[in-house]
Amino acid sequence: MITVLDEGTGGAAHVRANNYDWLIDCGGQRNYEHTLKSFLHSKGINRIEGILLTHGDAQHIGGAADTVADFAPHEIYDNPLDVRSAVQRRLSEALQLARIKPRHLVRGDSLFFGSDVHADIFYPTPDLKIAAADDAPLIVQLVIENVRVLLSPTRAPTRMAALLEAGDNLQSDILIKGQHHSGGSGTAQFLEAVKPKVIIATSRPSPIAEQITEEWTKEIAQRGIKLFRQDQTGAVEIQFGNEGWRTRAYLTGETFRSSSR
Repeated sequence: MITVLDEGTGGAAHVRANNYDWLIDCGGQRNYEHTLKSFLHSKGINRIEGILLTHGDAQHIGGAADTVADFAPHEIYDNPLDVRSAVQRRLSEALQLARIKPRHLVRGDSLFFGSDVHADIFYPTPDLKIAAADDAPLIVQLVIENVRVLLSPTRAPTRMAALLEAGDNLQSDILIKGQHHSGGSGTAQFLEAVKPKVIIATSRPSPIAEQITEEWTKEIAQRGIKLFRQDQTGAVEIQFGNEGWRTRAYLTGETFRSSSR
């Protein structure tokens, strides 16, 4: 099961696989108590197996230091890029206190959550040079048996172009994407490569750059893709079973069911 929390312009997702609990990003520090911590406690979770950090900005790792302190993960994975922002320094201090050394992931690596669940890393390349914390997020495809879930970055359109040019098989049943004026994960070219059945997307009325436009919404509908925009749906839960998978919105209750495998 995957639960994509409503973190506004940031991101946090809980993955339950093989009786272990994982997080992909931790959202911002401001929302940590109300959103991520509250959700985990509501599920009876007091300890997590590991955290995979895809972005280096405050909206994705701002809550990571508190998560490490409260939920004592065994493992932390992130990209190897050395950008020392204030939020990254805070996380580094928390990891030192917890005696956890993060493991770095780059293109070609895979992270196994269990026998039938793993994450493939498409980006970044080991030799990449960057200037800012969110210039080179991890681009991750989760594989749950034969279902693929792609987590695309909110920013870095040049990275998305490089990914398309690399010729990777990006085709995925579900696309989890952020919304940003400079992002490239909602373009027609990218959607043609991914061919998702469902898109789970952040959206916020302010700033305007974080809004999903009506034009893009209509394009998604014309492509026959089910859109869960989180300013309306809140958190979104994805359940996987022998008969297929189901996506359900917490606030509206709307549901999308896949056809049988």
